[in-house]
Amino acid sequence: MADAKAVAAAAAAHDASKLKHVDTQEKNSLPDADCIKEEKQHQALQANITNFDSTKLKHSETVEKNPLPDTETLKAEKAQSALLSDVEKTNKENLKHVETQEKNPLPTKEDIEKEKTK
Repeated sequence: MADAKAVAAAAAAHDASKLKHVDTQEKNSLPDADCIKEEKQHQALQANITNFDSTKLKHSETVEKNPLPDTETLKAEKAQSALLSDVEKTNKENLKHVETQEKNPLPTKEDIEKEKTK
C-alpha cells in the first residue's frame, strides 16, 4: 500500500508540460480479399455438409476380403510346430555327453618358423 501512495505522489508531482505530443494510430488490419474468399468457401462447405440429403446415397454391399492361407502354407506351419513340440518334449536325460574336438589346430612355433624360411 505504501508503494501505491508513493506512485500516486510521484504522478502528482510530475510536470506534464515536459511530455511530447504523439499521434495515436489504430492498427486494426482488415482481412484481404483472399481471406474473405477462403472464409466464404469454408462456410459454404460447412453448409453443404450440414444440409446434405442422405437419401441421395446409393446402397452398397461390403465384401470382406480375408484370404485364408493355402494348403501348402498350412502343411509347412504344421510341420514347423510339430518340430518345435518334439524339441520341447525331448528328454534331456537321454542325451549323451560329448567332448568337442578341435579339428583345425593352430600352427606351432616350429611350423611358423618353417613357413618363414621357405
